[in-house]
Amino acid sequence: MKLGLKEYRPSRKILIRSGAVFLGTVMLVIVLEIKERCFEEEITRIKRNDYGNGIRKEELELEIEGEKEQTVVLEVSPRSFSDEEIDKLFSKAFSDLEDAMLGENKSLEYVTENLNLVHDIEGYPFVVSWQFSRYDVVDMTGRIQKDKLVEIDPKREGVPVKATVILRYEMKESVQNLDLIIYPPEEGKLSISEEVLRAVSQMNDQSKEESYITLPSTVDGKKIIWKKGRKSDVVMLLILGSAVSVLLIFLEWQKEKEAEKKKREEMLFDYSEIVGQFIILMGAGMTAKSVWKKIVDDYGKQKRNSGRTRWAYEEMEITLKEMQNGVPELECYEHFAKRCDLLPYIKLGALLAQNLKKGTKGLWIQMEMEAHQAMNDRKNQIKKLGEEAGTKLLIPMLLMLVVVLLIVIVPAFLSIQI
Repeated sequence: MKLGLKEYRPSRKILIRSGAVFLGTVMLVIVLEIKERCFEEEITRIKRNDYGNGIRKEELELEIEGEKEQTVVLEVSPRSFSDEEIDKLFSKAFSDLEDAMLGENKSLEYVTENLNLVHDIEGYPFVVSWQFSRYDVVDMTGRIQKDKLVEIDPKREGVPVKATVILRYEMKESVQNLDLIIYPPEEGKLSISEEVLRAVSQMNDQSKEESYITLPSTVDGKKIIWKKGRKSDVVMLLILGSAVSVLLIFLEWQKEKEAEKKKREEMLFDYSEIVGQFIILMGAGMTAKSVWKKIVDDYGKQKRNSGRTRWAYEEMEITLKEMQNGVPELECYEHFAKRCDLLPYIKLGALLAQNLKKGTKGLWIQMEMEAHQAMNDRKNQIKKLGEEAGTKLLIPMLLMLVVVLLIVIVPAFLSIQI
């Protein structure tokens, strides 16, 4: 009757339920994947952020004719407004701009990677704008025009470019010039992905006043299809489904464990009553087997009237059926003690087995002693159950105490006039 975690075997019902949850999760994942792949929306433009909301980064899937599909992240600058719409300018702070502008470059004297043109500095209310002396070398977004650099500087001697940083706050304007030397890349030709990003950058510059930026449909004679990047939750859904399945099994095991505990407590509670009936009926001259049958028959009548199941008597009924089917009485008592797996019932089975081996002499006295011990155990069990009930009521009582304190204290504080 012990129900340990290692011996626990989930019932067929809970296995079917847990399996259904897991399979349902898998089917949901499959349906979501099919839906995303079948209903992918082809897009031709991206909505910009409103003025002051920063650069919008959009992850898109890029399909280029004849090329492998890839995912790219586009940076779309926020919407620009006319001079009449601009009514706030920001204070200046040049100290951090130079380091931020370098990006992946080590110094202003040797620039090979795209510049990081900061349009706002955290902690400062300002608007930053950039100007360059040569837009054929670097565009307004700080992207190096590598294909042009190869033509302008084939010997890789570096092209001087002056960058002008303008910070505005209300009606004030502050300007700082930075001298850059930009070098072309070592490779002689841009990749197709760089060509696409450069085309997007050019369209971005050309449509600053518009709410949307139109994405290029062809680059270098190749067709391009843009799609929204998919964020797959497949792994999370599978983990969640597996966790729910395991939780169902655990809850079922916990439920059966609680039922087993309640069953054992009930059997211990009924033990003193069973031993008491043995003493009375055996004192009247009945044999142990006759007493056993009498107790089971009385329980059957009580069960039909009340509908209540009492597990100790159920085990006795099983034992009586074994006796009636021809199983030796001694073995029946041993089977009874093994099924109950509780010390009092093991002692009872041992006393009845001893009665068959050595006779009835002294059995009544031993039964009387067992009855006294059973009554003491029952009193202790009732006391223990009372203490457990008091412990369970402790939390509701504490909550009620908190509510009462709030009812008393809050009006008192509210009535204080400062």
